[in-house]
Amino acid sequence: MQYGSPVWFLTIAVTLGLTLGVWLLFRRRSARARQIVIWVISLTNVAQHLLKHVLYPNMRTFAFSLDNTAYNMCATLILLTPLVLFFARKDSPWRDFIAYLGSVAGFVAICVPYWFIGKSIWNWGGFRFYFCHILLFMSSVLPVLWRDHRMSWRHFPKIGGIYFLCLAAILLNDLLFYTVSGVPAAEVLNRLENANPVWMMHPPAGFDGLVRVITALTPGVFLGGGDKLYTPILWYAVPLYLLITVLALCLGSLLDHSRFRDDLRAFRSRIHPQ
Repeated sequence: MQYGSPVWFLTIAVTLGLTLGVWLLFRRRSARARQIVIWVISLTNVAQHLLKHVLYPNMRTFAFSLDNTAYNMCATLILLTPLVLFFARKDSPWRDFIAYLGSVAGFVAICVPYWFIGKSIWNWGGFRFYFCHILLFMSSVLPVLWRDHRMSWRHFPKIGGIYFLCLAAILLNDLLFYTVSGVPAAEVLNRLENANPVWMMHPPAGFDGLVRVITALTPGVFLGGGDKLYTPILWYAVPLYLLITVLALCLGSLLDHSRFRDDLRAFRSRIHPQ
Protein backbone atom coordinates (compact mmCIF):
# COMPACT_ATOMS: atom_id res chain seq x y z
CA MET A 1 0.00 0.00 0.00
CA GLN A 2 1.26 3.42 -1.03
CA TYR A 3 -0.55 6.74 -1.42
CA GLY A 4 -1.61 7.14 -5.04
CA SER A 5 -1.07 3.47 -5.88
CA PRO A 6 -3.72 1.40 -7.72
CA VAL A 7 -4.54 -0.41 -4.47
CA TRP A 8 -5.04 2.92 -2.68
CA PHE A 9 -7.47 4.10 -5.37
CA LEU A 10 -9.19 0.70 -5.27
CA THR A 11 -9.96 0.95 -1.56
CA ILE A 12 -11.52 4.39 -2.01
CA ALA A 13 -13.48 3.22 -5.05
CA VAL A 14 -14.80 0.18 -3.17
CA THR A 15 -15.86 2.37 -0.24
CA LEU A 16 -17.71 4.87 -2.42
CA GLY A 17 -19.06 2.15 -4.74
CA LEU A 18 -20.57 0.10 -1.92
CA THR A 19 -22.07 3.21 -0.35
CA LEU A 20 -23.53 4.36 -3.66
CA GLY A 21 -24.86 0.88 -4.39
CA VAL A 22 -26.70 0.58 -1.07
CA TRP A 23 -28.00 4.14 -1.45
CA LEU A 24 -29.41 3.40 -4.91
CA LEU A 25 -30.80 0.02 -3.88
CA PHE A 26 -32.84 1.36 -0.97
CA ARG A 27 -33.47 5.02 -1.83
CA ARG A 28 -37.03 4.31 -2.99
CA ARG A 29 -37.82 1.83 -0.23
CA SER A 30 -39.69 2.75 2.93
CA ALA A 31 -38.02 4.65 5.75
CA ARG A 32 -38.49 1.56 7.91
CA ALA A 33 -36.60 -0.61 5.42
CA ARG A 34 -33.76 1.89 5.27
CA GLN A 35 -33.67 2.06 9.05
CA ILE A 36 -33.31 -1.73 9.21
CA VAL A 37 -30.41 -1.54 6.73
CA ILE A 38 -28.58 0.95 8.97
CA TRP A 39 -29.24 -1.18 12.04
CA VAL A 40 -27.85 -4.25 10.27
CA ILE A 41 -24.74 -2.38 9.13
CA SER A 42 -24.05 -0.80 12.53
CA LEU A 43 -24.76 -3.95 14.57
CA THR A 44 -22.58 -6.01 12.22
CA ASN A 45 -19.80 -3.55 12.90
CA VAL A 46 -20.33 -3.81 16.66
CA ALA A 47 -20.31 -7.62 16.46
CA GLN A 48 -17.06 -7.80 14.49
CA HIS A 49 -15.48 -5.30 16.91
CA LEU A 50 -16.45 -7.16 20.07
CA LEU A 51 -15.61 -10.56 18.58
CA LYS A 52 -12.50 -9.67 16.58
CA HIS A 53 -10.43 -12.00 18.77
CA VAL A 54 -12.69 -14.86 17.64
CA LEU A 55 -13.55 -13.96 14.04
CA TYR A 56 -10.18 -12.98 12.59
CA PRO A 57 -7.54 -15.70 12.31
CA ASN A 58 -4.68 -13.25 12.91
CA MET A 59 -6.16 -12.32 16.30
CA ARG A 60 -7.29 -15.72 17.55
CA THR A 61 -4.25 -16.10 19.76
CA PHE A 62 -5.46 -13.21 21.90
CA ALA A 63 -8.25 -13.05 24.46
CA PHE A 64 -10.73 -10.18 24.81
CA SER A 65 -8.47 -7.15 25.07
CA LEU A 66 -8.32 -3.38 25.04
CA ASP A 67 -8.78 -3.53 21.24
CA ASN A 68 -12.32 -4.88 21.77
CA THR A 69 -13.34 -1.83 23.80
CA ALA A 70 -13.86 1.90 23.16
CA TYR A 71 -10.09 2.43 23.14
CA ASN A 72 -9.96 5.05 20.35
CA MET A 73 -12.34 7.35 18.48
CA CYS A 74 -13.26 4.95 15.66
CA ALA A 75 -13.94 2.13 18.13
CA THR A 76 -16.06 4.51 20.21
CA LEU A 77 -18.05 5.59 17.16
CA ILE A 78 -18.61 1.96 16.14
CA LEU A 79 -20.01 1.09 19.57
CA LEU A 80 -21.92 4.35 19.92
CA THR A 81 -23.70 4.36 16.54
CA PRO A 82 -26.43 1.76 17.26
CA LEU A 83 -27.04 3.26 20.71
CA VAL A 84 -27.69 6.65 19.12
CA LEU A 85 -29.87 5.04 16.42
CA PHE A 86 -31.95 3.19 19.01
CA PHE A 87 -32.23 5.71 21.81
CA ALA A 88 -31.52 9.28 20.64
CA ARG A 89 -34.50 11.38 19.64
CA LYS A 90 -34.80 12.45 16.01
CA ASP A 91 -33.53 16.00 16.61
CA SER A 92 -30.72 14.99 18.97
CA PRO A 93 -27.30 16.58 18.38
CA TRP A 94 -25.85 13.10 18.94
CA ARG A 95 -27.26 12.06 15.56
CA ASP A 96 -25.50 14.99 13.92
CA PHE A 97 -22.31 14.07 15.77
CA ILE A 98 -22.42 10.49 14.44
CA ALA A 99 -23.11 11.76 10.91
CA TYR A 100 -20.18 14.20 11.02
CA LEU A 101 -17.57 12.23 12.95
CA GLY A 102 -18.48 8.75 11.72
CA SER A 103 -18.35 9.82 8.09
CA VAL A 104 -15.09 11.72 8.51
CA ALA A 105 -13.37 9.11 10.70
CA GLY A 106 -14.39 6.24 8.45
CA PHE A 107 -13.44 7.89 5.18
CA VAL A 108 -10.24 9.55 6.39
CA ALA A 109 -9.01 6.18 7.68
CA ILE A 110 -9.59 4.74 4.19
CA CYS A 111 -7.81 7.66 2.51
CA VAL A 112 -4.96 7.90 5.03
CA PRO A 113 -4.18 4.29 6.04
CA TYR A 114 -0.77 5.13 7.50
CA TRP A 115 -0.76 1.86 9.46
CA PHE A 116 -0.44 0.00 6.14
CA ILE A 117 1.85 2.28 4.15
CA GLY A 118 4.66 0.13 2.79
CA LYS A 119 2.82 -3.02 3.81
CA SER A 120 0.35 -5.42 2.22
CA ILE A 121 -3.37 -5.11 2.89
CA TRP A 122 -4.09 -8.56 1.45
CA ASN A 123 -4.32 -10.26 4.81
CA TRP A 124 -6.79 -10.54 7.68
CA GLY A 125 -5.46 -7.41 9.34
CA GLY A 126 -6.08 -5.39 6.20
CA PHE A 127 -9.52 -6.93 5.69
CA ARG A 128 -10.57 -6.13 9.26
CA PHE A 129 -9.33 -2.54 8.99
CA TYR A 130 -11.17 -1.76 5.77
CA PHE A 131 -14.27 -3.75 6.69
CA CYS A 132 -14.90 -1.88 9.95
CA HIS A 133 -14.13 1.58 8.55
CA ILE A 134 -16.27 1.08 5.45
CA LEU A 135 -19.18 -0.02 7.66
CA LEU A 136 -18.62 3.00 9.93
CA PHE A 137 -18.66 5.36 6.96
CA MET A 138 -21.80 3.79 5.49
CA SER A 139 -23.79 3.74 8.74
CA SER A 140 -22.95 7.41 9.31
CA VAL A 141 -23.48 8.92 5.87
CA LEU A 142 -26.40 6.90 4.44
CA PRO A 143 -29.14 8.28 6.75
CA VAL A 144 -28.17 11.79 5.62
CA LEU A 145 -28.01 10.82 1.93
CA TRP A 146 -31.44 9.18 2.20
CA ARG A 147 -32.68 12.28 4.06
CA ASP A 148 -33.91 10.07 6.87
CA HIS A 149 -31.92 12.27 9.20
CA ARG A 150 -32.07 16.02 8.79
CA MET A 151 -28.95 17.80 9.95
CA SER A 152 -29.49 20.91 12.05
CA TRP A 153 -27.12 23.86 11.86
CA ARG A 154 -28.33 24.89 15.35
CA HIS A 155 -26.37 22.02 16.89
CA PHE A 156 -22.99 23.43 15.87
CA PRO A 157 -21.95 24.60 19.39
CA LYS A 158 -22.71 21.13 20.82
CA ILE A 159 -20.68 18.97 18.43
CA GLY A 160 -17.35 19.90 20.01
CA GLY A 161 -18.73 19.25 23.49
CA ILE A 162 -19.91 15.77 22.49
CA TYR A 163 -16.50 15.11 20.95
CA PHE A 164 -14.80 15.88 24.25
CA LEU A 165 -17.29 13.70 26.13
CA CYS A 166 -16.16 10.87 23.84
CA LEU A 167 -12.50 11.67 24.56
CA ALA A 168 -13.23 11.52 28.29
CA ALA A 169 -15.03 8.19 27.79
CA ILE A 170 -12.01 6.80 25.90
CA LEU A 171 -9.64 7.87 28.67
CA LEU A 172 -11.91 6.35 31.32
CA ASN A 173 -12.29 3.17 29.25
CA ASP A 174 -8.52 2.71 28.98
CA LEU A 175 -7.94 3.47 32.67
CA LEU A 176 -10.60 0.97 33.74
CA PHE A 177 -9.30 -1.72 31.40
CA TYR A 178 -5.73 -1.38 32.63
CA THR A 179 -6.92 -1.38 36.26
CA VAL A 180 -9.16 -4.44 35.85
CA SER A 181 -6.39 -6.22 33.92
CA GLY A 182 -4.07 -5.85 36.89
CA VAL A 183 -1.62 -3.40 35.36
CA PRO A 184 0.40 -1.80 38.20
CA ALA A 185 -0.70 1.75 38.96
CA ALA A 186 2.79 3.07 38.23
CA GLU A 187 2.65 1.50 34.76
CA VAL A 188 -0.81 2.75 33.75
CA LEU A 189 0.39 6.27 32.93
CA ASN A 190 3.24 4.88 30.83
CA ARG A 191 0.79 2.74 28.87
CA LEU A 192 -1.46 5.73 28.21
CA GLU A 193 1.47 7.94 27.26
CA ASN A 194 2.80 5.34 24.82
CA ALA A 195 -0.59 4.60 23.25
CA ASN A 196 -1.60 8.31 23.19
CA PRO A 197 -5.15 7.60 21.94
CA VAL A 198 -6.51 10.44 19.76
CA TRP A 199 -3.37 12.41 20.75
CA MET A 200 -5.06 13.16 24.06
CA MET A 201 -1.99 12.59 26.27
CA HIS A 202 0.61 14.71 24.46
CA PRO A 203 1.50 16.15 21.02
CA PRO A 204 2.20 13.60 18.29
CA ALA A 205 5.62 13.28 16.71
CA GLY A 206 6.09 14.59 13.18
CA PHE A 207 3.46 17.35 13.32
CA ASP A 208 5.59 20.24 14.56
CA GLY A 209 3.75 22.96 12.63
CA LEU A 210 0.35 21.80 13.85
CA VAL A 211 1.60 21.50 17.43
CA ARG A 212 2.92 25.09 17.33
CA VAL A 213 -0.52 26.36 16.30
CA ILE A 214 -2.26 24.29 18.99
CA THR A 215 0.06 25.35 21.79
CA ALA A 216 -0.17 29.00 20.75
CA LEU A 217 -3.94 28.84 21.43
CA THR A 218 -3.72 26.76 24.62
CA PRO A 219 -3.31 28.20 28.15
CA GLY A 220 0.20 27.44 29.34
CA VAL A 221 -1.05 25.74 32.51
CA PHE A 222 -2.16 22.75 30.38
CA LEU A 223 1.10 22.41 28.46
CA GLY A 224 4.05 20.19 29.30
CA GLY A 225 7.76 20.77 29.12
CA GLY A 226 10.77 19.40 30.90
CA ASP A 227 9.52 17.08 33.64
CA LYS A 228 6.01 18.48 33.43
CA LEU A 229 3.47 16.30 31.62
CA TYR A 230 0.80 17.64 29.29
CA THR A 231 -2.69 17.74 30.79
CA PRO A 232 -4.69 14.97 29.07
CA ILE A 233 -7.33 16.30 26.64
CA LEU A 234 -7.07 19.87 27.94
CA TRP A 235 -3.71 20.46 26.25
CA TYR A 236 -5.52 20.81 22.90
CA ALA A 237 -9.13 21.39 23.99
CA VAL A 238 -9.43 25.10 23.17
CA PRO A 239 -8.19 25.10 19.55
CA LEU A 240 -9.82 21.74 18.80
CA TYR A 241 -13.19 22.90 20.10
CA LEU A 242 -12.93 26.09 18.04
CA LEU A 243 -12.03 24.11 14.90
CA ILE A 244 -14.86 21.59 15.35
CA THR A 245 -17.36 24.38 16.04
CA VAL A 246 -16.39 26.37 12.95
CA LEU A 247 -16.51 23.27 10.75
CA ALA A 248 -19.87 22.22 12.22
CA LEU A 249 -21.26 25.71 11.56
CA CYS A 250 -20.02 25.71 7.95
CA LEU A 251 -21.28 22.19 7.19
CA GLY A 252 -24.51 22.72 9.10
CA SER A 253 -25.32 25.91 7.21
CA LEU A 254 -24.84 24.01 3.93
CA LEU A 255 -26.68 20.81 4.86
CA ASP A 256 -29.50 22.69 6.62
CA HIS A 257 -29.45 25.71 4.33
CA SER A 258 -33.19 26.43 4.29
CA ARG A 259 -33.52 26.58 8.08
CA PHE A 260 -30.23 28.48 8.33
CA ARG A 261 -31.51 31.03 5.81
CA ASP A 262 -34.82 31.41 7.68
CA ASP A 263 -33.10 31.78 11.05
CA LEU A 264 -30.69 34.33 9.61
CA ARG A 265 -33.56 36.36 8.18
CA ALA A 266 -35.40 36.22 11.51
CA PHE A 267 -32.26 37.37 13.32
CA ARG A 268 -31.76 40.28 10.90
CA SER A 269 -35.39 41.33 11.30
CA ARG A 270 -34.97 41.48 15.07
CA ILE A 271 -31.78 43.51 14.75
CA HIS A 272 -33.17 45.85 12.07
CA PRO A 273 -36.99 45.84 12.38
CA GLN A 274 -38.81 47.52 9.50
